[in-house]
Amino acid sequence: MNVGTSAPGLADLASSLATALDDNVRILPRRNAGAFRQAWDGQVEPPADGLEALLVEVSETSMQEIDRLIDELQLLRQKLQSDSDRIRRDLTAHEAVNEQVLQLTKIIAESVHRLPDA
Repeated sequence: MNVGTSAPGLADLASSLATALDDNVRILPRRNAGAFRQAWDGQVEPPADGLEALLVEVSETSMQEIDRLIDELQLLRQKLQSDSDRIRRDLTAHEAVNEQVLQLTKIIAESVHRLPDA
């Protein structure tokens, strides 16, 4: 899985998703292999109930992982929104302080200009 992004948190999330998906793909067949082989017992086609159970388990695991990722993404979105709001407030405050500094600098420069030559 190749995700091109400059956000380190998103890259970590994509990497953990790929790892979790790989792990689930490897674990599920091994976990159900014994029961599947016992139920099959040499028949030409594997029993439908074994396949259905495996499909249900894979689907449930996938849906749970997707739900978990959605929750994580919603938390990241909330954090991003709150950080964005904070940065806007900080920039507004900085702009106000900067304006005050410019006014004070102008006042000081005018006062120095009015001083008598020594």
